[in-house]
Amino acid sequence: MLETYLKLTYLRSQTPPSLLMLLQSLTAPEEIFSLNNQEFLQYGISEKKAQAIKALKKTDISASLQWLEQNQCHFISIIDPNYPGLLKEIAHPPIGLFVIGDMQLLKKPQLAVIGARKPTTFGRETAKGFSRELTRQGFLVTSGMALGIDAAAHQGALEIGETVAVLGHGLDIIYPKDNLHLAQQIANSGLLVSEFPIGVGVRKDHFPRRNRIISGLSIGCLIVEAAIKSGSLLTARMAMEQNREVFAIPGSIQNPMVKGCHRLIKEGAYLVEDVHDLLTQLESMTQCVLDFARNDVNEVSQEKDEGDTSLINNIDYHPTSLEKIVERSAMDPQAVTVALLDLEMGGEIVTVPGGFQRI
Repeated sequence: MLETYLKLTYLRSQTPPSLLMLLQSLTAPEEIFSLNNQEFLQYGISEKKAQAIKALKKTDISASLQWLEQNQCHFISIIDPNYPGLLKEIAHPPIGLFVIGDMQLLKKPQLAVIGARKPTTFGRETAKGFSRELTRQGFLVTSGMALGIDAAAHQGALEIGETVAVLGHGLDIIYPKDNLHLAQQIANSGLLVSEFPIGVGVRKDHFPRRNRIISGLSIGCLIVEAAIKSGSLLTARMAMEQNREVFAIPGSIQNPMVKGCHRLIKEGAYLVEDVHDLLTQLESMTQCVLDFARNDVNEVSQEKDEGDTSLINNIDYHPTSLEKIVERSAMDPQAVTVALLDLEMGGEIVTVPGGFQRI
């Protein structure tokens, strides 16, 4: 089982949402490499994607297996009870996570703190200050270990406790090299995380994938200095799509490094001037989110085994035909139609060409 999930981490694109459902339908996960295209298509996986998955059967995973023999090096597959519940709910959850450090930290409430790579001195100190206080209040600060705000956020958190760094490459590589010492500190007093297997290097298109994990692990995302065109704004919008709260710190209208924060505030992000502002907003939502995050994959699987009849569980995050929903739910077609109307009126699904799609 471990080898199958390790091979699947070598997919060059994000995990298809229905891949987990397909894997759960198999007697053994390794059977996925011998399915025909029609069997993949039944789960909404295209012929091109199916060919890419089947080609992974011959992937050499010896480097990852050897890496896992080291102390504090782990792989958490999406069916592992330690896999974060919040991350599993995003549109394209990673098939697994490579981690260095104490993986139990993933059970703590996380808050993403991100921003500019070339911040002002004020921005750097603000990121440190917020991260120190958030850590003191029991939150786990999560960021991308980039230069600038990310690094400052990690440093501030480490002054009080632990932090999580999500990387866009294999964990046998440290990038940027200027953060080598910081990475060592995080490995010793926190957690390094990546969906990319050992030996996979730095690529520009990896960073958006990394960013969706940063926001997906977190209950909210705080932006400290960001220009109009920046990766931080993309991460903030990913957070909004994942139904996470977004917070932004304002600044002088003369400072181009805060124009992105101002735009986010105009779009609905919470304006925060100090940690109290942020904590006040989080207080009303944290317990609900934490209760959800504690539901591990085993509990979800058990609920389904016991006959979960919630129709929403039979609708994918991509178009799902009415026939497929009826087949999966084993409900009367007329009852399904009524239930679909209720879900659409409740804002949980939308009607799209080809059927219905979960939001």
